[in-house]
Amino acid sequence: MPRHHEPAVETYYREGAWHTGRADCPGPFASGPDREDLITVGYEVARWNAMPHVIRAADGTIAEINTYVTA
Repeated sequence: MPRHHEPAVETYYREGAWHTGRADCPGPFASGPDREDLITVGYEVARWNAMPHVIRAADGTIAEINTYVTA
């Protein structure tokens, strides 16, 4: 997975599937065929952990970065 510069949750495409995982961990915690489903999983984990959520396009470029703050 391409790495973001700080601990973040990333949603990315690799080897024919979408994946979501922490950028500072070696593998994804969720994978599947539907991009929107994996973005939703990434959103929830990023929100719970007050971490950025990096959403990548299929070519690996950053399409969006969202930051969530918990109260």
